[in-house]
Amino acid sequence: MLSRLLVPFRFLFRLFNDRLLLMRVLLLLVFATFALRLAFLQVWTGKELHDVSTRNHLRWVRFPAPRGMILDRKGRVLATSTESRTAWLVSGEVPRKGWEALYTSLVNAGIFPNVEAASAGLEDTRKHPSYQPQRLMSDLDIAQATRIEEELPYLPGVYLNTEPTRSYPGGALAAHLIGYLSEIDEKKLLEKRSSGYRAGDRIGKTGIESAFEDILRGQDGGEQLEIDVSGRVLHRYERTEPQPGGNITLTIDLDIQRAAEEGLKGLEGAVVALDPRTGDILAIASTPAYDLNQMSTRVTPDMMELFQQNHAMENRATSGYPPGSVFKIITAAAALEKNVIPSDAGYYCDGSYYGIKCWKHDGHQSLSLTAAIAQSCNVAFMKIAEQTGPDDLMSMGRRFGLGQKTGVGDFLTEMAGNLPDTARKNAGVPWQLGDTLNTGIGQGRLLV
Repeated sequence: MLSRLLVPFRFLFRLFNDRLLLMRVLLLLVFATFALRLAFLQVWTGKELHDVSTRNHLRWVRFPAPRGMILDRKGRVLATSTESRTAWLVSGEVPRKGWEALYTSLVNAGIFPNVEAASAGLEDTRKHPSYQPQRLMSDLDIAQATRIEEELPYLPGVYLNTEPTRSYPGGALAAHLIGYLSEIDEKKLLEKRSSGYRAGDRIGKTGIESAFEDILRGQDGGEQLEIDVSGRVLHRYERTEPQPGGNITLTIDLDIQRAAEEGLKGLEGAVVALDPRTGDILAIASTPAYDLNQMSTRVTPDMMELFQQNHAMENRATSGYPPGSVFKIITAAAALEKNVIPSDAGYYCDGSYYGIKCWKHDGHQSLSLTAAIAQSCNVAFMKIAEQTGPDDLMSMGRRFGLGQKTGVGDFLTEMAGNLPDTARKNAGVPWQLGDTLNTGIGQGRLLV
């Protein structure tokens, strides 16, 4: 038993006394280590390392597809694409200890105002795959592009390229209808990655640009390049040309749209012009608005704050507002159907009714229904609403489509409005005579 326990010690004693045997064992251990490491690299992590190695010398350069045009009913351009110079960054080509120097060079190139802004601006870039190009700055003018080109030797991983940029000839014209693009966010990227979207891509955010994204976007192309460690192109492989997006033609008439916005200049308001024969929307304007060309480049927080302060992002044409006197036609229709319009005497207006003023403070005197419509007399229509009753007013309003969405909300954010309903008591508030009178002249809690 003791002799068996002593075998390992005898072997070790012999090993340290027999140099040749010691060398053999050491060589055997070294080769075994190399063999195990080689097996690990080739079998367990072979595919991953092969992909990394391939990316080191092969790069797929994407050619973004030009977006389709947005046209008015006569084929005039509301939105198109133009070529612009863009600076890109491949973070995997930046040396591990070279980021601080890169920040300084980016400031010198005019891409960022200071080192802190550069560091913050590239923080998200470093979260994405290191081989994937990320947009640094787009729509560069000649001076900016030249300045960056001069700094390129000190900008590892930075490249200049051209890409299609959205252009809006009318600037702020029909801004709320057309909508704008923005860089795709992380949540949307997860949804759209299978459709070919990548970090830094622009996607329709609002309006037509968003509603018809799949048609307008087109199909990106690209080219596979073999490059050396300095980024020089050694060989060009397969190339796929980008396919432009499809065009969208709207019912909008550019002349009518322009006239509507000119009429709203300096005001807060909205204009919607319809073709009564077809229901086509010929103009849909809301002011204040914003320049779509500003939104097509990098939108700064200061810009968004300014737009929000003056409510430029709000589309007043699809928000809920009291309709005012236009509702008097519905009040008249409800009274005629109920047959409560007096056939001869008409209505008398002395300037107010239950303390609610008419726009003509000294009154319209005696008025027929036709004259009350022509004069838009508040007193006459408050009396008509009182005789008709709120339930019949609400019923006629629903038949005119009020209190529900029109369907334009498929591509514009639309509110349904509010048709006050006496059965619902307006969320627990009892219905009063004043509600009937105000609704009859298109005011109060009535929103369309």
